[in-house]
Amino acid sequence: MISRQATKKLLQLASQFKAVAVIGPRQSGKTTLVKSLFQVEIKSGKTVHQQFFKNLLYWLRLSGNESGVILYGGEQRQERSNGITLESWRQLAEEGFLE
Repeated sequence: MISRQATKKLLQLASQFKAVAVIGPRQSGKTTLVKSLFQVEIKSGKTVHQQFFKNLLYWLRLSGNESGVILYGGEQRQERSNGITLESWRQLAEEGFLE
């Protein structure tokens, strides 16, 4: 992966604020940058499917990390025994994390 100047700044901002927006032109690597730094998977479905976990579990095995987060369209927060927390993006919006 290409080393990006934004990496250090993004990590610094993420340690200072509850939420950080990464914006830029289409196809400029925003998602790739964020996924390379944080163990987060974003799913639009309201119902949890086993397929939701596939990519995040793969990343956790590669990185050696023990926990990650899936943001999904459902209503409930769930903590799974595999170290993954499911967070409702709707709940985060209500709590002001996405403002």
